[in-house]
Amino acid sequence: MGSRARSLCGLCRILVLVCIGALNGGSPSDLGAQPARQVLPAGAGIARRLTGGEVHAYGIQASPGARRLITVEQRGIDVEVAVLRPDGTALIAVDGPTDSEGPETLLLPVDASGRLEVKIGSPSPGVAPGTYTVRMEDLAESTPAERRRIDAERLMTEAAARNREGKAESLRLAAVRYGEARVRWRSLGNRREEARCALSAGGIHMSLGEPKEALEDYRQALALAVARGDAPGQAAA
Repeated sequence: MGSRARSLCGLCRILVLVCIGALNGGSPSDLGAQPARQVLPAGAGIARRLTGGEVHAYGIQASPGARRLITVEQRGIDVEVAVLRPDGTALIAVDGPTDSEGPETLLLPVDASGRLEVKIGSPSPGVAPGTYTVRMEDLAESTPAERRRIDAERLMTEAAARNREGKAESLRLAAVRYGEARVRWRSLGNRREEARCALSAGGIHMSLGEPKEALEDYRQALALAVARGDAPGQAAA
């Protein structure tokens, strides 16, 4: 076969592929398209790799009165967590000050209802990839201790939402909310979450240019981590 004939055959193959793609409602580039949005079931954890600037979406069903907590364990990459209404507007979005390790938690508002979308994304396109595990759980509230936990989670969600806003006034309110949540966790004997609150408050005080306050928060976080034998917590503090 001559070179001209081979060129014509190659052109014909390309045209056939383009036509097939058009008939299927797509194009050759669609072969690498993102899969459909996953459903995030209550109680199950989903682990995934995330690159800088990437966003993953999950569908959830919310019921008024239910206390649903979404937890994203960050491993090597900082993430933001947002919950969107069906019209695409943000119901709530959080990003705590603990950067690329540890949990981001979001307690859905008590009046949230219907189909919602959870988006987990890296706000920094240039960072190295990491992994995360996301899970959703229904929190009980029948005992005083369970209700205190819900109150602590509510305060931490508000704190992380205010931290994400980044303004000085919002950061100061976030530090206050972390302090209030810490009191609740202490009353429940949960040193891990108490240390997390102290560490988060320290990060906020550093952002506000208040090293003395930050140092005290970090000192307290370290003491709690040492008492628990928590090596990663000690390193973070």
